[in-house]
Amino acid sequence: MPKTDHTYWSIAKRGMLCRCPHCGKGKLYKSYLKQVDSCLSCGEPLGEIRADDGPAWLTMFLLGAIVSPLIFFLIRYALWPDWVSMGIVIVTTIILTLVLLPPIKGLFIAIIWRNSHSTKKH
Repeated sequence: MPKTDHTYWSIAKRGMLCRCPHCGKGKLYKSYLKQVDSCLSCGEPLGEIRADDGPAWLTMFLLGAIVSPLIFFLIRYALWPDWVSMGIVIVTTIILTLVLLPPIKGLFIAIIWRNSHSTKKH
């Protein structure tokens, strides 16, 4: 097996692309957020890695940083009714949540995988 790059940056990139942190080829999920038991490409066991609430927390944090300025902008400059502005905010929040959550969970899984492998070597 060829030597793979296991730096934090390469592992983070693989996780955010929803790929196996070990080989970067196999898919990390078998459905929207359900992890595969093991990588179909290299066989690395991934199903036991638990990201728990970290991805949801980071997603909410990032959404707050994105949606809050949008709300203030709409309150200050929008010329349409408030219900239209709130509809925009709600739809934007839902879409961004659905788009951001899988890569963020992949990032957490990859970093947890990297840290568990670096501690096993020592």
